[in-house]
Amino acid sequence: MALNVNGSKEYLNPMAKMHRPMTEDAIRSYLDARMGGRYQYRFEAHWYPVSVYDTGSDIEIGAIAPADAFRQSSRISLPTVSSPSQEEFLGSMNKSAFLDALDAPDPSATLHEEYNKSIERVSLSAAKTITSVIFPADYLLSLSSTGISLNSEQLSLIAGPGNTELANPEYQLVLYSIDHTANRMFGLNTTVPTEDGNIDMNLIDHINSTLMQVNSARISSCMQAEMQPEIDATVSGILNSTDTETQLEMHERQMRSIYSKANRGGADIILYMWQ
Repeated sequence: MALNVNGSKEYLNPMAKMHRPMTEDAIRSYLDARMGGRYQYRFEAHWYPVSVYDTGSDIEIGAIAPADAFRQSSRISLPTVSSPSQEEFLGSMNKSAFLDALDAPDPSATLHEEYNKSIERVSLSAAKTITSVIFPADYLLSLSSTGISLNSEQLSLIAGPGNTELANPEYQLVLYSIDHTANRMFGLNTTVPTEDGNIDMNLIDHINSTLMQVNSARISSCMQAEMQPEIDATVSGILNSTDTETQLEMHERQMRSIYSKANRGGADIILYMWQ
């Protein structure tokens, strides 16, 4: 997962940096075998968990397709941290809560407040998904309890700071990864242990929790800024209507819109083919 910084992509977790070329090679080999040289192709995969938050992953294989190329697209789910279903989210401000807001002394202010709270709830859910990808806390915690093997198969998937001679490569790269994600990318100013120190479980828990809070706040801020005109229009429409069912329909439409912004439903896959 990467973040666009001044026009270039910065990987939020350098341990996963080599996954992209390895994944691209595997997909390219598969498509070459299936196409058999009969067609030219371009394959794209884009995963941005939150539509208004510029953090995600892209895979692009092949030349830009011509305008008349055959195009097939799909969306695939990903094994990420589970998030509340849309039904559960709608239930957080159900009909009863909505009607209570309408009966408040200032229904406009109350509805705006409740919709912003809904944005905060869904932002935290999205932040948990993003943080689980950029900061593999479970893996890091396992290192503190099981030790590290110098011959670990995971070394092939870890990209480090360079070709430095390291006494314990995996541990050094893990420390580099923690420092990169927590301090360089998110500015947490966290003290990372040296190679002869131990990864403290409390430190990992603290970084993991703080990253979720930071991501949640940033997502919430982005969503509120983009959705404010939409929410203003919804609240105005609700208050200008005298039909309860119409009001409830507008309310549920707004809640579904909030949910969909932070729950994209997976990665978008596009395949172009031409001769």
